[in-house]
Amino acid sequence: MQVLIAGGTGLIGTRLAEMLLEKGFAVSILSRKKYVSDIIKYFLWNPASGYFDDAAIRDADFIVNLSGAGIADERWSKERKETITTSRVNSGKTILYALQKNRHKVKCIVCASGVGYYPKNSAAIMTEETKPGNDFLSHVVQEWENQNMQLEHQSRAVIFRNSMVLSLKGGALKEIYFPLKFFMAPYFGSGRQAYSWIHIDDMCRMIIFALENEHVNGIYNASSPEVVSNKEFMKQLIKASGNRALLMPVPALVLKTFLGERASIVLDGISVSSEKISNAGFQFRHGNLKSALESIFKNT
Repeated sequence: MQVLIAGGTGLIGTRLAEMLLEKGFAVSILSRKKYVSDIIKYFLWNPASGYFDDAAIRDADFIVNLSGAGIADERWSKERKETITTSRVNSGKTILYALQKNRHKVKCIVCASGVGYYPKNSAAIMTEETKPGNDFLSHVVQEWENQNMQLEHQSRAVIFRNSMVLSLKGGALKEIYFPLKFFMAPYFGSGRQAYSWIHIDDMCRMIIFALENEHVNGIYNASSPEVVSNKEFMKQLIKASGNRALLMPVPALVLKTFLGERASIVLDGISVSSEKISNAGFQFRHGNLKSALESIFKNT
């Protein structure tokens, strides 16, 4: 079975490709740059212009779309906000057009989304039925999902609202861990905001679970069962890493001064339910933060 991954050179895509190959799948990747590999096929595409190498789609049994500009990579200027939104919407449009143009049917399409969809700093636990928030990230995710939901007319479609994906190879954890090397463990604002998270291997296993199980359909939260506060997250990170770091607050005003609106990524909390995907039969290997962080540092 051939799995075509858009965003296959990113943090999740790279690990997903490894795990798919281990399970005996064939893997091909859509990329804006040319790569050469004896194991993985690479095809060119450019969602900004709508370019797509039709050869990529012809042998695909499954499609996984992880494509999108990094949320935390740059300050949220007007232009950056536009890039964050259009990179996600255009990737879905380009894949939909390629399927329609080539009249090709795949067994399943899995698309990334984000828990940024939900209202922030609420005491409520967010389920897939919760209404969206009204901030920038909520609007981005709504546009993203609205585009990807059109893929339902082409195939069984699954959308995962990803929480913070834990890996030291990239993403939020790599940035959060960096100050610990200098014996500082900062928590943000009050430190009481809820952090929902998922181990990268569980994230990839969840995607594969969706590909392999026909009853999995629609929208699911991709988040571990255990939600912790930002301050508790930092305490457990200190223990798991073995660093002798000082737990210290970084005031919200300081973060907003240096990061602007983007500071909301670490200052806002979202408590997310994993009940729906668990009820579908998925079993987490790293359901609590202690296990997840120990696994990550053990394999570093």
